[in-house]
Order: sequence, then structure tokens, then C-alpha cells
Amino acid sequence: MKINLTHCAVSFIFGACLSRILPYLPITILLLALISSVLYKRFLKGSIVIAFLFALLGFLYSLPHEDIDIEALLNKKIVLTFHTDSYNQDKILYRNVKIHELYEYESKRKININKVNVFSKVNLQAFVLYKAVGIVSNDSFYLNPNSYQDNLVINLNEIYIIGDYSPSFVDKMRSKVNDYFNSNFSKEVSAFLKSIVTGDRDDLGKDLKNAFSKTGLSHILSISGAHFGLLMFIVFKLISLIISLLPERFLVKMTLHIRPSQVSAILTAPVVIFYLTLSSMNYPAIRAFIMITLFLLSLLIDRRRYMAQSITLAGFIIILIFPDSFTDLSFQLSFLSVLSIYLGMTLCECLMNETKKEISLKEKILKPVRDLLVVTISATIGTGVLTAYYFNYFSIISPLSNLFVTPFIGFVILPLAILSALFNLLTDGVIFTTLLSGATEIMLMTVKYLSGFTYSDMAVASFPRIFLFLSIISILIASVITASKFNMLTKKDSLIILLLVTFPIILIISFKLFHKIDGELIVTFVDVGQGDSIVVELPDRKIIVIDTGKNSLITSRFLRYRGIRQIDALVISHPQRDHVGGISRLVSDFKIKEIWDNGFVSYAEGLISGIYHRSLQRGDKTAGIGYNILVVHPYRDYKPDKNIENNLSLVIKIETIKNSYLFTGDIEIEAIDDITHLRDRLKSTVLKFPHHGSKTSVSTQFLELVSPKIVIISVGRNNPYNLPHKETLSALDSVMLYRTDLMGAIRIKENKKGELSVMTARDFRFKKTVLFAEELSNLKNLFNVWH
Repeated sequence: MKINLTHCAVSFIFGACLSRILPYLPITILLLALISSVLYKRFLKGSIVIAFLFALLGFLYSLPHEDIDIEALLNKKIVLTFHTDSYNQDKILYRNVKIHELYEYESKRKININKVNVFSKVNLQAFVLYKAVGIVSNDSFYLNPNSYQDNLVINLNEIYIIGDYSPSFVDKMRSKVNDYFNSNFSKEVSAFLKSIVTGDRDDLGKDLKNAFSKTGLSHILSISGAHFGLLMFIVFKLISLIISLLPERFLVKMTLHIRPSQVSAILTAPVVIFYLTLSSMNYPAIRAFIMITLFLLSLLIDRRRYMAQSITLAGFIIILIFPDSFTDLSFQLSFLSVLSIYLGMTLCECLMNETKKEISLKEKILKPVRDLLVVTISATIGTGVLTAYYFNYFSIISPLSNLFVTPFIGFVILPLAILSALFNLLTDGVIFTTLLSGATEIMLMTVKYLSGFTYSDMAVASFPRIFLFLSIISILIASVITASKFNMLTKKDSLIILLLVTFPIILIISFKLFHKIDGELIVTFVDVGQGDSIVVELPDRKIIVIDTGKNSLITSRFLRYRGIRQIDALVISHPQRDHVGGISRLVSDFKIKEIWDNGFVSYAEGLISGIYHRSLQRGDKTAGIGYNILVVHPYRDYKPDKNIENNLSLVIKIETIKNSYLFTGDIEIEAIDDITHLRDRLKSTVLKFPHHGSKTSVSTQFLELVSPKIVIISVGRNNPYNLPHKETLSALDSVMLYRTDLMGAIRIKENKKGELSVMTARDFRFKKTVLFAEELSNLKNLFNVWH
């Protein structure tokens, strides 16, 4: 019986993927496996027994280890042994420290997580081994619809030096290269060069990252397959050119033993290995090295014949080394990108070969440009759905920028940077600095210029997760069909495969066109921990953001998740950090038309220049289609005796035809008593309870006047104030109560009929299940969207 190694590798990868999905959709996965077996036997003519065995092997090999529940670790005491290789002495946050040991203080239970950031009150020295006791910060976990597990964040309390960590030769080499770039180039140029040579991204500015994202070039800032591929290509071609210039007599003797292409490949390998070593050999770099090495090796042997097999083998090897790889976004993007390029190049060759058998001189000259364009468009389409889902944008200008900027970086800047760094490592001298600096400056200016185009990229609001799975599955199926057809692909086959790959994109566009939310009001209480941040999407599609939380990174991410780039009104209830601490990020990341406050908020010089500023007081109102906004508190001459900032909080009420929403900031009993004389005008369907559920904001009279059906408390998990207070909970025991510390983000939607529906981020998550009813809930969430 003939065994197809490609089919075995695919079965192994398929089984590995199923092992991670099975806890959430057990019956669905079993049905999917059965259907896949039938299709495999019917169309690929393979042995079901062998495919099943390799799928089972992949399933067992990739069974998940103990899941780390970040939420359960919040505020717990942790002991860690670590070192950092960062030489920046001016910071208190150290990202991705190197963990040697990590366990809970009381239970001594080991914690298997490597992505750890630490806050330190003292400067940490590079390559010194520390033992520390710290508390897991609440910043480690927020539960929003777009949440993904960030690094564990630990606030260090006790720090001890237990010895020196002897840096390896590679560590010393990387450190010297980073110092060389820092000393000989401008800050921005140095930051970019370090990101593409040693993988150090710490000094990249936010504006530069945004410019690369908008132009579809963000992949350049992380060492990936593109870097290895471009470097290998140029080194291989350069060595091949040098060999071709050798004396003919020497070449004839050499070819008796080895082909010139094999010599080029052998001499290219040390350069690529050196680059891998210089890039610190982290997981993404190793994955990229394996993937691109096999991918380009297939091009050297026979592009059409072995490319699919090489990609599959690369995936098989990567999962063998890193079983968790396919859950990593960088691996998904790399793998889909390479598969899409394979599909694009193969389909293009098929169509070109069918239409013309002879290639003119002009076509030979234009072929490299055509191939590069096919590569960039294929990669953009293939990774477009993932990019849109996780980063909520789609770069329109990506094919153009990748057509010119990526080759310039790969063929000019990257080789020059590596040669310059290598020369410094060997001689302590400098070379190519002027040329490299000038080339990099021109490239960075070009990227910033392209990112400034009005339509350089397009915001993409959240869409159902089923489209994400369909995109991945369609590319995988298209790749299998293309590989199985081999040289028998027809023009009709190519068009069917093209339709299959683009079908999920067509579905998403259709969903966006026909799924309108005009006339609906959506209020989301974002989980920002111990603070407030509320996003209001009005019936006329205007956006109001009430408070920013202490760090608006969370709110900023949520706004992008909703496809929002413009805030019509940013409302600051009062100037305490847990309500206004993130204003600078929102001002820099979004176009803000107006800022509303209570008249007692001071802003940093120049922060809100160019933004229309309104200081509101009781009685002010504004209206839109289907809603009114009223200011309830404070009035002009109001002067509280205690807790002045809290009691001066701006209180606003949004009224629709059938419902009303009261947002109360942090007002306490003094301000509450002052507004109770408004009587019936306080009545509201939804109440944002004041001051995170503090007992100083509990008023039976106020609650009776408001008479809410739904009450929201925005409060942090395990907060040091023990909020919400038990008196508050007792006062609210007869209403529908939702808390961000228990349920994460809370969305209240009012449809055109005035009917209310509530969704929480915890309900929006997939849950591990053994009951079919719970699996149905997970299936529903596949098709659900936060709106």
C-alpha cells in the first residue's frame, strides 16, 4: 500500500487542530471528522486507516496542558526567578522578562507561562538573576468581546539579586549589535533596524507602528518568513552571479561534481543561520526559518511540484517542535500567507500557460513585477480575514506598498544592516552607516507618506467568528485541491479555487452591507477594571464615549473592534484618573469632534487643541434623530462640602422614545440629595450606579425616583476597596444587576421597537462543555456578533 506523506502530515495537523477545539464543540468535531473521512476517501483516494492513525497521533500529541486561568491569579502573591536582557535603565515596566521559575506563594503551584511583564520600583540590570515576590496586577486580565490573553503583569514588591546570569555568546552578540545601532543611527532608524535584525521592538514608537499597520507593512516589524525569504533570495542570487563570473574551465570541472545552484544553496545556508541566531532564535523566528527554508527549497527543486508538500511538511515539523503553534496568531498569519502565495502563483501560472504558450521578451521583463504583485495580492487576500478580525482594519494600499517598500527593505536595507552589524562584530568598526541611514530614512518617510492617504486602510467592525473559520478552511481546501490536481489544473479549476478562497470575503462584505444597525441604540460598559468607560452608539450612528478608564488602551481596542475611528463627543465626568487617565491615547488615536466636561477639568497644554470644548451644566441639552441628551448635574453655582471631585461629576441622561439611560459618574450622597428634587425627570430604564457601587452613593429615595429596570456597576475585580459594597447590593436586590467584575463588558441594545436586550462578554466567550445544550450555545456564538 502506497503511503502519501503529504496526506499523513495533513492528517497530523488536522488532528492537532481538533484537539484544541474538541472541549468546546465535541459533537460537532466528531461529525466534522466523519465528514472529512468520507470526503478524503471519495476525492483524494487515500487510506482512511492511515489518515485516522496520523490524525489520532496529532490529536494526542497536541492535547493541551493545564490551562492557565489568568483571572484566577489576579491579586495573588507570586514568586518568580527571572532576568532581563534590556539595557534601558529609564523604565519601570520590563516586557517579556526571561522566566526561570514561577509559582504561587502560598500553594507553591507552578505556573507554566512565559509571557510575563514586570513593574519594578527599582531599575533592573541586564543579565542579573533576580528572585522576587510580587502581586499579579489586575491589568493582566480584562473581559471584553475582543479580549485575548495578554502577558501576565506582576507588580514586584520584594526583589533580591541571587547572582549573575551569564549571557550566552548569542546574547552578547545581540547586545553588541543593538548598542551599535543605538550609537550610530538616529533613534527612529535605530529602532527600525533593531526590529528587523535582532527582533528588539521595545523602542518602536506608536506613530511608526501605526504607519506600518495602515500600509499593510506591520509584518516587516516582526522577524518573519518574509525576512528570511528575501534575505535567502538575494544572497542566493548574489552567490549565483559570482559563480557565473568564474572562469569557464573552472565551472566545467565544478559541474562534474556539483551543480552551481547547489553551491549557492550551501553557501547561502550559513548566512540564513547567522540571521536566525542574531534574531535570538525565538519561536516566531524559528517557525519562519523552517517554513521559508522548505518553501524556498521547493522553488529551487521544482516550484510547481513540491511547493505544497514543503509547506505541509513545514507545518508538521513546526507543530512537532511547538505543539501550541497553531493557536498563535503569528503562525496562522505566516502559514496562511505562504499557502495563499502558493495558490496565487500556481493559479497565475496555470492561467498564463493556458492563454499563451510562448512568452515574449517584454513579458519576460515584466514577469518579476507580475510575480511580485501576485505574491503581495495573494498574501493580502489570504490573510485579510484574520487581519480584519484581530486588528479590525484592512489595508487597501497594502499591495502597492508591499510591491515597492518590502523589496526595498529586503533587498537593500536588511542585507546592508546585517553586513554592517557583522562588520562591527568582527572588527568593532563601522561600514555602510551613511548609506544605510539614508536608505532607511527614505523608506520610513515613504511609509509615513503612504499611511497619510485618506483611504490607505479601511476600518472593519466585528463580524461573526464563523467567517474566520470559513476563511481558514477554504484556503486549506483550495490548497489540497490544487496540490492533488497538480499539472492537470484547468482554467475552470482555477476560477473555482479563486471563488472558494474569496467566498468568505464576499460573505463578510455581504454581512456588512445588509446588516445595518441604523435606528438602534447600543450602550457598552467596557471592562476597564476599577474605573469607568462607556461607549454609546446612537441611533443616528454618532458615537459618544463617557470616560476613558485609567488607561484607554482597552477602550481604544474596543472602539477599533467596533470599526469606530471618530468620536463625536468624548464626555469626561470628572478628572480622577480612573475616569480620565486614558484621554491622551484617545485624543491621539481617534478623531474627536467635541469634548464635554463639567467645567472643572484641566487638560495638559495642547492636548485638546483643535477640538471643540463644551463645559456643561444642568439644563443643557442636545438632540438627534430618535434621542435627546440632557445634563442633570452639576449646576453652575453648585459647591459640594465633601469629596468635591466626585460630587461635581457630570451626570447626563439619554432619552429615546421608550427608554432612558442615566450615567452618574462618581456622585455621592451629597450630590444625589441635590438632584432628587428633579423627581420624575430622574426616572430611567437603565442606571449606571454611581461610584462603582460604593455605600457612599446609596440612596433609597434616589433609587425609587429613578426606578431602573437594569442597573450596571462598573468595578474592578478583587479591588482594594471591596466594591461593590454589601449595602449597595442589598439596595439593588430587586432589580436586574450586571457587574463588569463578574460579567466583563456589558452591552445593552435597544432596537427600533424600543425592546431591550443584554449581552455580557462572559456569555460571548466559548466555554468548555460536555453537555449538548452548552455546545449549542458555543455554536450560536460562532454566528453571533457584538452589536
